Amino acid sequence: MSLCGHLICRIRKIQILLFFMILAGAGQFRLSAQEAASSKFKQRLEWSADKNAFEYKVEIRSGGKTVNTFTTSENFVNLNLPAGSYDYRVTVYDFLGREQDVSAWQKFEISKANAPAFSNVEENFEVDISSSGKIVLPVEVDNVAEGASVALVNVKTGEKIKGELVLSAVAGAAVGGKSEIEKASAEFPKIAAGEWKLVVTNPSGLSSESQAIAVKTVDKEKERREAEKAAKEAAELAAKEERERLAREEAERKTAEKEAQKEAERLAKEQKEKEKIAAKELQTNSMYILAEDDEEDEDFEESETEIEIAEAPEPEEEEEEKPKRPPRKVLGIEVKVGASAAINLFESDLLGLKNYDTLTQGAMPENITLAPLVSISYVPNLSWRFKPGLEISAGGFVYENRSAAFGEDEWEFNQKFCYNNVQAALVGQLSLLPQRIFLNVKAGGGLTEILLTTEYVRDRDATIKAFTYPTLNAGLSFEFIPFRHLVIELGADYNRILSSKINFSYLKPYLEVGVRF
Repeated sequence: MSLCGHLICRIRKIQILLFFMILAGAGQFRLSAQEAASSKFKQRLEWSADKNAFEYKVEIRSGGKTVNTFTTSENFVNLNLPAGSYDYRVTVYDFLGREQDVSAWQKFEISKANAPAFSNVEENFEVDISSSGKIVLPVEVDNVAEGASVALVNVKTGEKIKGELVLSAVAGAAVGGKSEIEKASAEFPKIAAGEWKLVVTNPSGLSSESQAIAVKTVDKEKERREAEKAAKEAAELAAKEERERLAREEAERKTAEKEAQKEAERLAKEQKEKEKIAAKELQTNSMYILAEDDEEDEDFEESETEIEIAEAPEPEEEEEEKPKRPPRKVLGIEVKVGASAAINLFESDLLGLKNYDTLTQGAMPENITLAPLVSISYVPNLSWRFKPGLEISAGGFVYENRSAAFGEDEWEFNQKFCYNNVQAALVGQLSLLPQRIFLNVKAGGGLTEILLTTEYVRDRDATIKAFTYPTLNAGLSFEFIPFRHLVIELGADYNRILSSKINFSYLKPYLEVGVRF
């Protein structure tokens, strides 16, 4: 390919980059600038360079008349033209100064650069923080060119949030072929509460800021939940009030029914009383009539008639039914007293300790006397066949062992043993004959105090010793109730003293009589 053909091919592929603040094209180039006298924007026409080109001639015309002609070895020229529509072409020269090729005339436009002007901006704006989408601020602004940028600037902190300006409603071509945006919207990823100013900047670098916008953050999802909760609580409160109203009406209806029933009973009673009085008056009138008819009869017949009349049975007046007082309920509390004895179950020393002054010889003292027994029990008066309860009892025994001997000196002495115990037991009562005969099963524990008194025959001082031991007990008894408040109990308890020093247990038969409350 020849140098000329190569250069022509390159010229046909010229890419013209017009650096100005408003750029638009559709097979046509536009330049934005101020008037030449006051322009502060650079106008530059640039094309693709060819390494074989020596220089270029650029011709610019307007309205068919040449405005400027430039000769340059660079692949661009700087311009300073007023706003308007222009044509240009480029002629290529080789290093011998020969014209190699001329491009076709191309059109371009230089428009006047303007600053954006806000016509309407909301002074108050609410941001829904529950929304995950972009936040859109509606804007009405004039003189906005394509490619303009938008940002929010915080009035107090200077924080800057970049957004995206979505242009709409492009106006028709204005003077000089320029176009303007009448409406737009600004989208931002997030906005915090506070005072912000909206700043719109055209590609020319001219910008404008709006008045302060008061941004308030709201959580509409939270408000919706709170509204739903309030509505639910209101519905529940209304339902509760309705139930209470129905309950009051039902109570009032029952009260009215009771009052009506009482009134009916009162009227029936009054009617009954009136019928009794009427019957009595009728009977009295009949007696008077009979007496008048018999005035002329003989004295004997008259007296007989009077006797017959006197003996005539009068209608019995129905006695008013008096409300019977319900029998007093038996609670199941019993207080009993009686007597008991003891039967030793082990052949061992009762107090076999080496450091005692006196010891008991043999398994048990010879004389066993009866001792008093007192108990208080509570078994609920239920309709169950087996009922649980509780019993507390206290008693004692006195044993004597006389003319015993002690030690090598064969001291003679008399010993007396007193056993006092207090115990509590759980009671299980089985009904054998309803309200009459019961079988009681008892188990529990308590404390036993043993008093040992020793009196010597010869010259030695008497001694008294006391020992206290825990005790376990269990027993069976039969309980008879011949009358409503009379109780008779016959049974036996097994008692075991818990001590590593002695081995002592006894069986205690007893008989008690008491009252029920």
